[in-house]
Amino acid sequence: MHADPLDRLRAALADRYVIERALGSGGMATVYLARDLKHHRSIAIKVLKSDLAAVLGVERFLQEIEITAGLSHPHIVPLYDSGEADGAVFYVMPWVEGESLREHLRRQKQLPVDEAISIAHDVAGALAYAHGRGVVHRDIKPENILLVDGHALVVDFGIARAVVEAGGERLTETGISLGTPAYMSPEQASGERDLDGRTDVYALGCVLYEALAGEPPYTGATAQAIIARHLTEPVPRVRVVRDHVPEHVESAITRALAKLPADRFATARQFADALVGSSAGTLTRPDALAPFPTPPVGVSRRISIAARIALASVAVLAVLIALDVGGLRHMVERRVGEASSATAVEGRSLAVLPFENVGGNPDEEYFSDGLTDELIATLSQLRSLRVAARTSAFAFKGQARDIREIGRALNVATVLEGSVRKAADRVRVTAQLIDASSGLTIWSETYEERALADIFDIQADVALRIARALEANLTASERGRLARRPTESLEAYTLYLKGRYFWNRRGEALDTAIAYFERAIAADPQYARAHAGLASAYAPLGVHGYIRPDDGRQRMGEAARRAAELDDGLAEAHTVLAAYLHVYEWDWAAAESEYRLAIELDPNEPTAYNWYGFFLEGMRRFDEAIAARERARDLDPLAPSSTSGLGYSFRLAGRYDLAKAGYEDALELYPDYWLAYDALGELAEAMGDLEAAVRAYESAAAHAGRTARARAGLARGLALSGKENEARRLIEELRSEAATSGIYHPTVAMALVAVGDRNAAIEWLEAAWRQRHPDLVRIDVEPRYAELRPDPRFQNLLRRIGFRR
Repeated sequence: MHADPLDRLRAALADRYVIERALGSGGMATVYLARDLKHHRSIAIKVLKSDLAAVLGVERFLQEIEITAGLSHPHIVPLYDSGEADGAVFYVMPWVEGESLREHLRRQKQLPVDEAISIAHDVAGALAYAHGRGVVHRDIKPENILLVDGHALVVDFGIARAVVEAGGERLTETGISLGTPAYMSPEQASGERDLDGRTDVYALGCVLYEALAGEPPYTGATAQAIIARHLTEPVPRVRVVRDHVPEHVESAITRALAKLPADRFATARQFADALVGSSAGTLTRPDALAPFPTPPVGVSRRISIAARIALASVAVLAVLIALDVGGLRHMVERRVGEASSATAVEGRSLAVLPFENVGGNPDEEYFSDGLTDELIATLSQLRSLRVAARTSAFAFKGQARDIREIGRALNVATVLEGSVRKAADRVRVTAQLIDASSGLTIWSETYEERALADIFDIQADVALRIARALEANLTASERGRLARRPTESLEAYTLYLKGRYFWNRRGEALDTAIAYFERAIAADPQYARAHAGLASAYAPLGVHGYIRPDDGRQRMGEAARRAAELDDGLAEAHTVLAAYLHVYEWDWAAAESEYRLAIELDPNEPTAYNWYGFFLEGMRRFDEAIAARERARDLDPLAPSSTSGLGYSFRLAGRYDLAKAGYEDALELYPDYWLAYDALGELAEAMGDLEAAVRAYESAAAHAGRTARARAGLARGLALSGKENEARRLIEELRSEAATSGIYHPTVAMALVAVGDRNAAIEWLEAAWRQRHPDLVRIDVEPRYAELRPDPRFQNLLRRIGFRR
């Protein structure tokens, strides 16, 4: 008696996955909901039909599907795993909790125009990305589009391609037809094998037509009848069914459904641009739509903001208006008035895009990101080059990359991109330097299957070759630094990269980053970068009140001093040492000296300029602060800390309109960036709009979690707007927490002043002074402390901190 196939599959995969239940079955595979035992997550296991698997051959199919594993895009459901188990061929994808577009259409029949275009826009972003890597979906239809949190994700990308490549002519034996008649392009219906991305554009046109009209453009009683209509009948006009569809949308659908591929849009990107009306500089895209391609959560408008902030050239801005990347009109209009002259792109300038993790193992993502970080850090120290900062470069991670657009957005002449495949102790790296204006490759190299220990030599070689290609003159010191290994311990280096990976994620991930940095130091106590990373992780924890300031002072100070001792030429070490001397030791002269040294060592590092601007604000040197913050913004235009920080300098200088623009820029970059909401509350309060201040403070508190600073701002706003009882309740909550945690954030004093309790405010500041709270460096310049300024006790506190007025 033969065992049930599902039981056999369960047994074969028991060491990796627990199969819970069947979800459904299609023409090629049966889908099961399962649990990933290693990563503790829900997954979908798709098992190919046995007759199809027999024709394809296990080895060939799994070989072809590897290409799919390399796809990483926010609108593509990724491939986690694939293999063979007891004769069953399977592949694994994440279990996405949402509904398919098909299910959505069953309920809604016809979708609102904006929603339908937004879905098509997301799918087009996924298609453009995949097509750029030679992968055609071949089966775009509502069933393969999932809707999650207002975004569309494409599933089964590359599976049809793998089946075609593995099965060849033998597919006819299975009786399975790849593609779905209602969405099948004429060339696919005719049996052509060499399909390109235009067949997916056709299918997406059919999907969008159906979402607007309520049914596909061609229907029929049989598959043969439907295919015949695709081949012979003219394209139906969607406005005949629904006259509220904009004419440019109908025109775009008509072109996407052209019978001949040559008459369609050449790319999915062009189709998406046409849908949002971005031709000839005419912007008609509804503001509700996401930009193309929609990036990961929190990065939705980065390209457009980069264009507006980093480029002061009216001519270049006009080019970006035509591209309409991210709803540029209202943003550009505000900046065009500020642009006084055209700024040419510097010849020796580049952006290092995130290297792709082509191994398909998400656990190795830290390594590809880390290699990118290391190259940015290395190249940034070459004084003859200008290098775009990490945050801005990583805004393009996982997106379809048009090098010319990226070059314009980041104002760089060249772009470095590449890939990494890491397996055990072997690594393969590819890199190519591309001219951003022409898209032509200047230099490329493949480092085949090298030992992992060779990674330092690879990094140095890439940097030297780029410098040579760009005719950059290197000093003897720079050459020596490139040749020097940061550590001889591969274990320490790997742990450091993992620490940096979590450090870049911020928030709660900082605790994980600290653990990895500490392990890296334990593996190599002489590793200066690991000490600098540890100090950098402690900095925001202490400043924002996540740990006791006295703890932050000790740990940040020890790590920063040690980093500078171990490597006096490491710019990051001097930046974090300067920040420590600034916010904890209140040693103004020493802090400024370290900031200047850090900038001299690495003139491309925006963090040093940002912190130096913060320092200069406290010294009331506002013009210098604005200049430093502007330099940080120019180097890292897509970082919310850069735009928001510049806004803070403008507010202190009384330039409120520019301050507001900076805060709004930051929120367009990261809608959850609570510091920008808090800053908008401060600004509204300064302008006398208390209702707006309360709304902004409420948003800050909602996004900041339990951060005392955000809730203290809200308490102050409530008190000033007449809601004193609510303010006092919030203040009592903050007092109770401080008594438990021992963290006295100075901003609570501003709330106490607002409810008329000046003595309590002074006592609170004294408690903050005893623990040397880093936010005290703002109290001499921050206008919201103005009511305390006449008090002799406040003046005495200022003198003890080091402000001698």
